[in-house]
Amino acid sequence: MAQLDEAVARYHKLFESQGARDLGWAEALQERMREARLVESGRLVAPILRPHFLAKHQQTTLIRAVETFSAALDEIEPIITGSPALMSRLQMLPAEKLLAQIPSGQSRFSITSVMDAHLTNGSVRIGGIRPNMLPAVAYSGALSDLFLDLPILKEFRRGHYRISKMGNPKQLLLAVLKAWKEFGGKTAPRIAILELKQQFSGESTESLLLAELFARGGLCARVLSPDQLEYQNRTLHSGDFDIDIVFRRTSAQQLLVRHDLSHPLLEAYRDRAVCMVNGFRSELAHRLAFFELLTDEAITTKLAAVHRKVLSQMAPWTRVMAHVKTRYRGTTIDLPDFVLNNRERLALRPNEHSSEEPTFVGLETDRRQWGRALQLALQSRYVVQEYSPALTGIFPIYQYGDLQMREMQISVHPHVFAGEVHGASAVLRPASNGVTSPLAIAPVLLLEKI
Repeated sequence: MAQLDEAVARYHKLFESQGARDLGWAEALQERMREARLVESGRLVAPILRPHFLAKHQQTTLIRAVETFSAALDEIEPIITGSPALMSRLQMLPAEKLLAQIPSGQSRFSITSVMDAHLTNGSVRIGGIRPNMLPAVAYSGALSDLFLDLPILKEFRRGHYRISKMGNPKQLLLAVLKAWKEFGGKTAPRIAILELKQQFSGESTESLLLAELFARGGLCARVLSPDQLEYQNRTLHSGDFDIDIVFRRTSAQQLLVRHDLSHPLLEAYRDRAVCMVNGFRSELAHRLAFFELLTDEAITTKLAAVHRKVLSQMAPWTRVMAHVKTRYRGTTIDLPDFVLNNRERLALRPNEHSSEEPTFVGLETDRRQWGRALQLALQSRYVVQEYSPALTGIFPIYQYGDLQMREMQISVHPHVFAGEVHGASAVLRPASNGVTSPLAIAPVLLLEKI
């Protein structure tokens, strides 16, 4: 880490140079971002002026750990979906459970996903798994190219560092085609990128960029909403556009809030008339209670030794909050009493990623606040997790013509396609209590000292 700290300090020192003090280059960078459509809801996805650096040895550690973790998910998924008792512990809707138990025609838990990884002292912890939304995957390649072309970055690396991109977004296309072949597809597939469109808004920029990525690979792809789908004669279609693959950027719960199980997409999926990326079995990861199953030794004992080891090292100990007795590091505990008396090492989080309920970090609350949080967690759908403090760092933030150096929490999101890591992005959040929404996506660039 000393090498990276030294590199960041050198990069920030360049802001004092004559050429960098004039922030016209920062305005030009943001204009290029707008031209490349690196925006969501009208705001730039990266209002920052430096990338997040990874050392080569960190990349090696990250890839090895995440790919082994992904393989462990492939092994544990049929154990969970084959057990109604285990499925019930996830607190999924009945219809979600029905969909998750339909064979997807794929051998992997998910074809595409991003993981919320925390790298500290040579170890990797996984804080979350997002199989469908793929935040930043479509942006990362373009962001990396823009930053590599910055004059300040060229000056930074001159005679000191080699800087390179991590991964290639084209691997996403190859993973989708591999899933199509495993599904039994033989011709070039037509792809529907499925998302829920917000009222008075068009397709998301990220979905459009994904469609363009598929088009550059020679495939026909359209961004569609569930309302535009029909199913007739074992063919899913939208108007005259027949669909072979649905690249899903919406959760089962979001679909089921608006539609029932007779929706054309769900009928086609049940009939195996369409290849889904990802299948509904990946919905297990949309609940943090999934980590309870990953850290329950009664379940993981059935796995290969290497997978038991990686789950014990990388998955945070997690339990659904309830008035129960459970196990913690080989000891039987009363869960509410344990949570109340071990505030400093724990966090209380909503079970669902999409929940608007708050997260409570024990280190950031006093005992009285923690007691109230515990009562809320017992009355709602919450989990308790072992807490690992996030990596923090100073980033130059440029907004509204103003440059500020701000401390940010950093989580690295490796992009996992067909079980392999192909690239990563970093999500930055203000390092202040109670703030959970991301401020920026940062490209992840590899740094080697010359």
